[in-house]
Amino acid sequence: MHRKLSFFIVIGAVVALPAAFGGVGGTAASTAKPVRIQEFLATVPETLQEMFATSDEVLDVVILSSSARVVGSEKHPYVRTFYDAKVLSSRKGSTPKRVVFTQAAGEVEFPDYILRAADPPLTVGGRYVVFLRHNVTFGGRMLVGERSGAFRIAKGHIEPQGAGKIANEQRHLPEQKFRDELDRLSRRQRAGEEHQQ
Repeated sequence: MHRKLSFFIVIGAVVALPAAFGGVGGTAASTAKPVRIQEFLATVPETLQEMFATSDEVLDVVILSSSARVVGSEKHPYVRTFYDAKVLSSRKGSTPKRVVFTQAAGEVEFPDYILRAADPPLTVGGRYVVFLRHNVTFGGRMLVGERSGAFRIAKGHIEPQGAGKIANEQRHLPEQKFRDELDRLSRRQRAGEEHQQ
């Protein structure tokens, strides 16, 4: 049984920023722009198997560039970081050479305030295994469970970018062991699809 992913957006507290972030000239108090914090709470799958099953694509990527942009409407803007990434390999879905996906991260400056997502963006130049789901509203492809759908590969080990049960189970896991588990899940899914035909 697959869980339906749901999202909750909360625009939070307003805080002042120094003048360096907010405007031209004047004192910090008079030119600071208020910051609206956007909390994006995604339902995160409980197991790696469930995360794999609810993903449209599972890709090993290197992030080439990122930029924060606004999606949604003028009345209901959402800040998203868009990543352009080189695809090294695919465990599920298509195998494009490059892929663009989004995350609720970053900040965008408006004339009278700054909209900032609570989570930090992924690192440009970093290598990640990303679990992606198609979502037209938020830019085409987005991370499953937002930050929880990204697993950084560094020095041969896994560094989950999210928190919770899956992150705790995968943290510091050797890269090869993580890959073996993804290969097992991929074979299991293909076998299930063949059985249904």
